[in-house]
Amino acid sequence: MGGIKTNLNGETNIKNLFACGECANASIHGANRLGGNSLLEIVTLWQNTAIYASNKAKNTNIFLLDDSYINKIKDKIRIILNKENEENFYLLKKDLSNE
Repeated sequence: MGGIKTNLNGETNIKNLFACGECANASIHGANRLGGNSLLEIVTLWQNTAIYASNKAKNTNIFLLDDSYINKIKDKIRIILNKENEENFYLLKKDLSNE
């Protein structure tokens, strides 16, 4: 009824693209994929997809990154995480709730 068509390992018809959970349709319910039924796919198949995709990624050379690039990304993330707050969230929240 909906969702990205996958097999039980979360593989789609596009190479190296995986889907699981709410967006996936592994057809374990056949055509009867109602909202509540997707819970079964989340609970049972997410681990299959995660393990399979992880193992497949370990054996591929698609995303080879050199250490200098990785370090640049880490530096950018560090800057964002260490940035001092310029606004006091709690004061803003209080001001907004009073209006």
